[in-house]
Amino acid sequence: MAKSFKLSLLMRKKSGDAIYHKQDGQRFDNPHTIKLNINTEYNVRIEIRPPLHLNNVIIHGERFEPKMDEKKSKDDDTLHAYEMSFNTTNYEMLKRGKRKELPLVFELEKGLTMSVQLQCKFYPETEKEHSKWGSALTMLEYECYVPESQTFVDIKREKYL
Repeated sequence: MAKSFKLSLLMRKKSGDAIYHKQDGQRFDNPHTIKLNINTEYNVRIEIRPPLHLNNVIIHGERFEPKMDEKKSKDDDTLHAYEMSFNTTNYEMLKRGKRKELPLVFELEKGLTMSVQLQCKFYPETEKEHSKWGSALTMLEYECYVPESQTFVDIKREKYL
């Protein structure tokens, strides 16, 4: 049986500061750029509606085991919520006009795999001006579909909110 779900990805600096994104039009492969600082820790929250179990997240080749937010997932039976953090230590700062694809892989229950590429611009860890140009990124929302008898997730729509 085919399955549809939404996956929301919320990301903030560990300090609580927002991250930013901007539209780049057709200058790059993706019309959206997310602005991140190198050598910085980020908190990530992943919400999946209707509930699906999330086993692992792979960011830039590094595997993470997100922890389920037991209270949120138990109090709201319409979703599963997970939390984790990752650090951009050893990421390269990018020169003007350059972007880097940041691959994310979500390994879900029953062997389902979802893959996205975030187009990012990496700034020095202390840079606080250019990294805030654009709009604060509250979340990325993915509307997903799994065709019958397949394990790879198709992304039908991506929203930057």
